Amino acid sequence: MNPRISIIIPVYNGASTVADTLRALQAQIGVTDVMEVLVIDNNSTDNSVEVVRGFPVKLLQQPKPGPSAARNAGLAAACGEIIVCLDADTLPTRRWLAELLTPFEDPEVLIVGGTILTYNPQTAAERYCDSSGIFNPQRNVKAEVFPFAVGMNMAVRTQILKEAGGWEEAFKWGEDIDVSQRILQRHPGSLAHAERAVIFHRNRSNIDALASQAWGYGRGAAIVYRRFPETARWRIRHSITFLVCVLGRWFNAGFAALARALHLMEVARAELCYCHALWGWSFCRGFLVEYYWVRTESKSKWK
Repeated sequence: MNPRISIIIPVYNGASTVADTLRALQAQIGVTDVMEVLVIDNNSTDNSVEVVRGFPVKLLQQPKPGPSAARNAGLAAACGEIIVCLDADTLPTRRWLAELLTPFEDPEVLIVGGTILTYNPQTAAERYCDSSGIFNPQRNVKAEVFPFAVGMNMAVRTQILKEAGGWEEAFKWGEDIDVSQRILQRHPGSLAHAERAVIFHRNRSNIDALASQAWGYGRGAAIVYRRFPETARWRIRHSITFLVCVLGRWFNAGFAALARALHLMEVARAELCYCHALWGWSFCRGFLVEYYWVRTESKSKWK
């Protein structure tokens, strides 16, 4: 099967990484003649636009901030039968696209998620993202509640995506969970995982960025729970369990710090314990604040 493919890449201040992403696309095996690449600049203030213009791609502008708005601009201009989403800080392997398309040979498959690995982890934050499975596509695809394909490495049939209304632009986080859920509500069982469709992702490199990411992911998860209460309803007991789990992580992190001070534990292992506690705490705070206290447009719309 050789459908025409539209690859959509939002970019915001990605001058240092987007060229590597586009070069990796030029090196894809067996599919370059059936794909188009649309890069959507999302108000970059660096020289991202100049970098992108050096490649044979279609460059679009989307002044409305956010990856959902950028992807919708790409969707409106796309010609392909299948939409492929990629981030501007990723490195696809040479057979990534061919492998991502393989599950579509089954006409029942409508949405596919690929595999995401960490690119050259050097810092404690990067090593934690690599070892924790935050972007574990196989786990996400097979999740009992809200299965989804991660937005930085996913493909979906264009017509199905348009019927679902594209990406919800009110979402700042969790937009990939939301769009996957809307498609699966109409077409249960249509989500697949392409294990060999591998990309490398540049994860957050410092602790503050890691905590900010976890906070945003928590808020996104809360919005998804509010929007789809018929799928899974969040209750007070879940919040209590959540907090107890986070407290347990901090206890382990404190124990690890003590063990490191006494030279009973390797520094790298103690750092992972700290990052695990920090991620859980930031995610928990983001979720609970968004779910119980924040009054946003999305809350009034979906409550």
